[in-house]
Amino acid sequence: MARLLEVAPPPAPPVFLHNDLHASNLMVTPEGAVTALIDWGDAGWGDPVLDLAYAGPLASPELLRGYREEAELDDGATLRLLAYLLHHAARRLGFDPEDHATDPLYARPGTALMQLLRVSVQFPERREWLGS
Repeated sequence: MARLLEVAPPPAPPVFLHNDLHASNLMVTPEGAVTALIDWGDAGWGDPVLDLAYAGPLASPELLRGYREEAELDDGATLRLLAYLLHHAARRLGFDPEDHATDPLYARPGTALMQLLRVSVQFPERREWLGS
């Protein structure tokens, strides 16, 4: 993760973040339109792609595309998103599944890492970085 962040450091100045973006914190219409983002207890300042990482690997490619439609992101945003996702996935490997039985990303410690590998092909920047 550190090498990716050296290559693609977070932009300055930081932006205001929700810092806990996941499905349980979204209010959505029956048609699927997001109407509100709730639970701002972890809000703070930082890299805008941090919010995208909290939603998990499977949601990250679509969230990144949507964010780019609405806001300007620097060239290193994708590599930083991959770095944050990798960090979260590696951290989850050490969690005890019994302590997190109701959370699918934690119940099986390798799930987040496998999901990241599954979606990584949707990030063209990773080819150059990984040499594939």
